[in-house]
Amino acid sequence: MAKPGMTESVRSRCYQALVNTGVHVPERLVVSALIVATIAVSVAATMVRTLPELDPEVAAVAAALGFAVNLLFTLEYVVRLWAAPEADPALAPSRARLAYARSFLGLVDLGVVLPVWLGQFGMLGLEWAMIAGLLPLLKLTRHA
Repeated sequence: MAKPGMTESVRSRCYQALVNTGVHVPERLVVSALIVATIAVSVAATMVRTLPELDPEVAAVAAALGFAVNLLFTLEYVVRLWAAPEADPALAPSRARLAYARSFLGLVDLGVVLPVWLGQFGMLGLEWAMIAGLLPLLKLTRHA
């Protein structure tokens, strides 16, 4: 965290916007609402893609939405990793990042983005990618 009288770092502001630290940060509400909306779009796009006899145009839009949402989730995960040292300044940055990555919510975040990227590179079957499309619901535990 920033020292009194100093301008807060970008990393600190990102951390405060992403993590409920008990300090009121207006950006936290905006970021949280954006993430919850993104989760809703992600799950809806996954559900639409499972419909039988789906129009190819609708399927293409749902797939594009799913990909765009995964880009946002990937960005969120990267920013959370980058900002993780703000959680415990006593830890070395690499240890703080590892602690986040190994935490329940860090594993959930990775579990949300990894299957989509594996599917993009043909390393995960469509069936598994569709099942993984419901994993963003677990992200709601952070925003409840």
